[in-house]
Amino acid sequence: GPRLGTDPGPIVKDPTHVSSQPTKTDNASKVRITLRPLPPQGPGTTLTVEMVLDRINTVYMPNLQRCYRKGLLGDASLAGKIQLSFTVTERGGLDDIEARGVSSEVDSCVSTAMSGWKFAIPRDKDGAPTDQGFRMVLALAPS
Repeated sequence: GPRLGTDPGPIVKDPTHVSSQPTKTDNASKVRITLRPLPPQGPGTTLTVEMVLDRINTVYMPNLQRCYRKGLLGDASLAGKIQLSFTVTERGGLDDIEARGVSSEVDSCVSTAMSGWKFAIPRDKDGAPTDQGFRMVLALAPS
């Protein structure tokens, strides 16, 4: 066959198709998401609200920003708050996931992202694994 890079065929399947690749000047990084915790439910465990917020802010924030940017494509002025509620199970996964408030598209994207989240296993005062519920508000704003 032809040597690498010498194939005469077109690189794009349809030369009339406009590429939809985001450019570097895209507003990809220009979204602001602020997390505000709501008072925890129940007696509390070894898994604190601060630990959960820290993990979301560091590990899971890119997922949230991606969901928000997706929503901004359909509505450039999209902003508002998403109420998150979930239970961290005794295995560290999430249950009873709910995300609602901005748009059905963004909310369902966030819910789907949350289904893969993992946290430290919450333990009660006796050290036994237990479930811990959390609620928080995400404030979304284009910056």
